[in-house]
Amino acid sequence: MQALTLKPDHWQALGALGRCLTGLCNYPEALNAFSLALQAAPTPYDNVDNLFHLGQLYKKIRHFEKALECYDYILRMQPNHPETLIALSQVYRQLGRTEQAIEIHDRQLLLQPDNPSLLISKALSLPVLYDSVEDVQTWRNTLAAQIDTLLQMEFPENRKLALHGSSFYLAYQGLNDRVLAEKIGRIFQKFLPSMAPVHLKPVGKPRIGIISRFLSPQHTVGRFMQGIIEHLSRDYFEIITFSVGNDHAYLPQQKKHPNDRIVVLPSDNIETAARQILEHQPDLLLYADIGMNVTTYCLAGLRLAPVQCVTWGHPVTSGLSTIDYFISSHLVEQEAEIARTHYSEKVVLLNTLPTYYYRPPFQTEKQNRSDFGLPETANLYVCPQSLFKFHPDFDPVLAAILRQDPQGALVLISHYTEAVNEQLRARWAKTMPDVLSRVHFLPRLERQQFLTLLQGATVILDPLHFGGGNTTYEALGLGVPVVTCPGPYMRGRVTAGCYQKMGLSTFIAQTTDEYIALAFKWGTQPEQRSAASQQIMENQSVLFEDPQVIEELEAFFKSVLSKNDAQQTL
Repeated sequence: MQALTLKPDHWQALGALGRCLTGLCNYPEALNAFSLALQAAPTPYDNVDNLFHLGQLYKKIRHFEKALECYDYILRMQPNHPETLIALSQVYRQLGRTEQAIEIHDRQLLLQPDNPSLLISKALSLPVLYDSVEDVQTWRNTLAAQIDTLLQMEFPENRKLALHGSSFYLAYQGLNDRVLAEKIGRIFQKFLPSMAPVHLKPVGKPRIGIISRFLSPQHTVGRFMQGIIEHLSRDYFEIITFSVGNDHAYLPQQKKHPNDRIVVLPSDNIETAARQILEHQPDLLLYADIGMNVTTYCLAGLRLAPVQCVTWGHPVTSGLSTIDYFISSHLVEQEAEIARTHYSEKVVLLNTLPTYYYRPPFQTEKQNRSDFGLPETANLYVCPQSLFKFHPDFDPVLAAILRQDPQGALVLISHYTEAVNEQLRARWAKTMPDVLSRVHFLPRLERQQFLTLLQGATVILDPLHFGGGNTTYEALGLGVPVVTCPGPYMRGRVTAGCYQKMGLSTFIAQTTDEYIALAFKWGTQPEQRSAASQQIMENQSVLFEDPQVIEELEAFFKSVLSKNDAQQTL
């Protein structure tokens, strides 16, 4: 930047550089720029903006304690700094300090009592973990009451919605979310800009837009979608990939489709992102996930294409009136009539699983258990899922397995913050104190280490209510048995769907007692575990790089686009 060439300690230019570098995901250099800006500013009051963006950067890279230090410093100077208060509430939610996040919203609402963004954010402030089943219901009842109140409120016209939070954690309560999701959707859609597309009858190939914030191969959603993006027919369709932000942007694995359009959308401006999508006039938009990111959720709440679909990146209904279809599978749903009651969208039930998943690399270099800090002789029951999947209903199941197997050790992956680990330990100190000493929390692992851990597990445990997806594919690809008990909703039935596709339905527990018995059998009887592993290895090829999903998706896209063309002609 020219200003820094002329004056290297120009604190405003250094701050601008830090923001630019953050946008480019060059976080180490961004941290350095902000540090220099803070040192160069005449007084702390001159640097509130830089201090705030430094806090936002620390939040982005999950250095939450450092983010809190930045926000605390700002609030000592400006106690009601609105952007800082919002950011502080978001960090409190990440840390599992939900009550404090709500207190921040209450503090702001004293100054802005009819601010819809604050009211919605407060309502959607749900815990990362729950203390008990009763705690789940209490929080759900509170959310439902606040949502009903918001639906009845009248807000000034043209009031825009600031992006503060989403209903992401609702999906982990283990219940039917359709009614609540539809109500939340109606509230959000009140405040979204009017962006109805002017869509002319298409000339040339139909344009399929695929959109998510998480399309890189380093993310679960990306691993589920990469193969689909790569293999959809370019003879019939034009494919446009929309990445919300560039943190996890789509990165083509090969240059086989040089004519594809790849568009990076702003992650913090709904109107600009929506206009960019409309410029490309997609005939069909496929959302890889809705509910994991508030920007993507708001875009999905707009009508940006004649046909709009979502699939299982976040495996719950969107609740949005603008999403026409939810692409699922007979293999992961109950009977069609029951499945339809779980979704606001029309459910599309493929005959195969809705992913073209690339086989995970088999690990040839094995690490000793001691490298992970695990006991060498224990039977390792590994449950490598995000801790917010650990519903209180799962506690007695885990306790029973460890009580039956004195040589058993439960292995988990830590949350991003130690505070959430401690919350789970505190809950288990009440529900399973006698076996808590045999629970091991590992630090977060790079993918190769993660695959090595899976390959060295005695058994993988699938959580109740919201089981594994990516982890299941990786474990089964390595031949490691996964114990599962499917729940009523698709988010708890993915592993069972994989077993059904493999022809191994006898590996699916139908009750929690069967789950405990199967885990104990595979965990303590090496010959039974070896036989199960052998059957998995012999049958798992059907899970990977499955051309059937491409054929079925293409047939579905052609069908709905033809219907839409016919309606436009009438």
